[in-house]
Amino acid sequence: KRIRMSNDDNLKVCQISESEASFDSLWLECQSQFSVGIWKDAEYLQWRYFDIPHKKYTVMKASKGRKTVGFMVLGFKREGDLRVGNIADVLACDPVEINVRVLMETAFSHFDDWGVDLIKVHLLPISPYGRIFLSFGFFRYFRKGITVDVLKMEKASDYDPSVIGREWQMTGGDIDLM
Repeated sequence: KRIRMSNDDNLKVCQISESEASFDSLWLECQSQFSVGIWKDAEYLQWRYFDIPHKKYTVMKASKGRKTVGFMVLGFKREGDLRVGNIADVLACDPVEINVRVLMETAFSHFDDWGVDLIKVHLLPISPYGRIFLSFGFFRYFRKGITVDVLKMEKASDYDPSVIGREWQMTGGDIDLM
């Protein structure tokens, strides 16, 4: 179990193996960030990310003291010759930017360990997290009306972003819009 401590007020991130009741209060605190969306409470997270036999997710929880302040769900798959990391879900309470940044730093460490070439996340244009992802170097790619934010990992070979969609296969196999 990997634990990451941030430089901010004892904020820590750890990987969890099942949903926790603390996600209910996190969702109640965060639900006003979204004008429409899925009810992301503990029961939903257990069903969506832990109880599915055909897919493995890595779920990270951010805490400050005893309070759960966010989570991020990671996935991994091969797409042709690329090793692609996926941020399948994210939720964080105030201070949103700090909490998401710490979760993303931990996610990047996991993705680096997995040797990924590219990280994808599907965000709605009105996502409260879009600006934060862009500040980490993600860029927007529009495909079939859906915004896909992608980030090339440093180890990947040089590429021209204009080839996405012509030479790279950007499948939408596991899309949760945030």
